Amino acid sequence: MKRSACPTKYCCTARAACFVYRNDLKSSCPGLARDSDIMVIRQFGGSTCSGDFFHLVDRTSGIRGPTCVLGDFVPYRKPAGDEG
Repeated sequence: MKRSACPTKYCCTARAACFVYRNDLKSSCPGLARDSDIMVIRQFGGSTCSGDFFHLVDRTSGIRGPTCVLGDFVPYRKPAGDEG
C-alpha cells in the first residue's frame, strides 16, 4: 500500500493494483494530517486489513508517534469528469 495525502485525522487512502481504497479509521489518529509524519504498517500475513495497527514516525527526528487502528477499506471512485 502507498500512502497518499490525508486530508483529516480520520481518513487515509491506499492503492492496491489498479484500485484505490479509502480507509475510515476506527478512531482519531493525531498527527496523521501532518506532512512531517510517515505512516508505518507492520504487516503480518499477505494483506493489510481492518483492525490492523499502524504507527506514525516523524520523518526528521525518527521519533515514534501514536499507534492507530485501520478501519474499513472502502473502494474510491473518481467523480464523473475528473481527469486527474
